[in-house]
Amino acid sequence: MKLTQVTLLDRMQIGRDYNPTYLAQYFDVTTAILRDELCALAQEGFVKMINKADGKIAFRRVRNDFPVQGDNPAEQIRSVATFPVTRRLTGILSDYGASLASVRDLALSTRRA
Repeated sequence: MKLTQVTLLDRMQIGRDYNPTYLAQYFDVTTAILRDELCALAQEGFVKMINKADGKIAFRRVRNDFPVQGDNPAEQIRSVATFPVTRRLTGILSDYGASLASVRDLALSTRRA
């Protein structure tokens, strides 16, 4: 079963505590991916994070409705962060030997006699 916020909330019953490991096994995803979804739902107020006495964290569904995103409620909106391209990787290397020699000299200067 595909993991979305709607399918995750559909699986959870109101008032029952859920272990993230159990839900991750049910959806066949890693616990980290599932925790990200649960934390997003907790920020929106659909689930509540519960600290157990044994130090584990459980999640409890507290609202009966579902999140709506765009026209399709089952649609996931995600963005991917990328680094800006600031280096040019084409061309000819110049003074590469001098650069290596200066790094070698620096490393040898810190060497103990």
